Amino acid sequence: MIDNIKLRVNNKLMFEHHLTRSELIDLKTTINYFTGELYNYPKKGRLANLEISITEQNAYLKGSLHKYFNNSLYSQDHNYNDFSYCDIQYCIEELTEKLDIIDDTKITNLEFGFNINTSIDPSIILNNNILMFDLFNHNRDLKFQGKGNFKEFMKSDYSLKIYNKGKQYKKSEHILRVELKVTKSRELNKQGIFSIEDLLKIDVLKNLFNRLIDSFNKVTIVDEYTSKNLLKRDIIKLKDYTNPNYWTKVRTEDNYKQFYKKRKEFEKLILNYNLNTLKQEIITKLNEKFIELIDCSNDTISLNNIA
Repeated sequence: MIDNIKLRVNNKLMFEHHLTRSELIDLKTTINYFTGELYNYPKKGRLANLEISITEQNAYLKGSLHKYFNNSLYSQDHNYNDFSYCDIQYCIEELTEKLDIIDDTKITNLEFGFNINTSIDPSIILNNNILMFDLFNHNRDLKFQGKGNFKEFMKSDYSLKIYNKGKQYKKSEHILRVELKVTKSRELNKQGIFSIEDLLKIDVLKNLFNRLIDSFNKVTIVDEYTSKNLLKRDIIKLKDYTNPNYWTKVRTEDNYKQFYKKRKEFEKLILNYNLNTLKQEIITKLNEKFIELIDCSNDTISLNNIA
């Protein structure tokens, strides 16, 4: 569920003192090549995959909690497996105790998402079926240099990322990643998130999940329809309605009555021809995955059996 985070340690001096005294990580700084002067700041270090940076004013930690968990327990640097609520509990409690930052953090960025297995190759889904967000085109469409496909729909306070997790890690399974990336504190605060300890609250994870689903519902995902028995006039309409440039043109005409009329017609065509089965499959699997991961009763990892 939880992946990348960025947090600020509120008491920077105590945090720096703890790291220096405990020798938990190697803090590195810079030196003036010409004078030999050693600068006090910035100081940087790593705890497994997590990056720690300290300046004169602030101290930050960022990186994937999911990867940190896999690094700590299995010495594996990946995040294509599941990361349950029980795993999150262990990870956060172990990390905050080790770094001595309990009740002393402010989260500024957060990623929350799920890896799900799909009936269709995620590359096909991303290339052919995932079309728009709120009838706008994606902001980023990357290919990961042949390692996978990635689409991101960016808004002011958050973005929705959908990508081919299986291909990224060269897995044979069809693994699609759907992820909400929150980039503003005001959006985090709306979900009840202020410090890293808030991620231990079930209600907060439910808030994040509902926010993810609300965002995903705005994504236009249309089943393949060219081989179906559609009326010719409807095929022509769908070719227009599935093109983000068409909606850009409609918006520039400043006729919102016409815009809403066409949008309703688009939604009706999708329902009438049953072209939303893939989207419903993904939503169902996201719901099932959340229910599965929030329940620790069948988890092989538990707080009671980890020393």
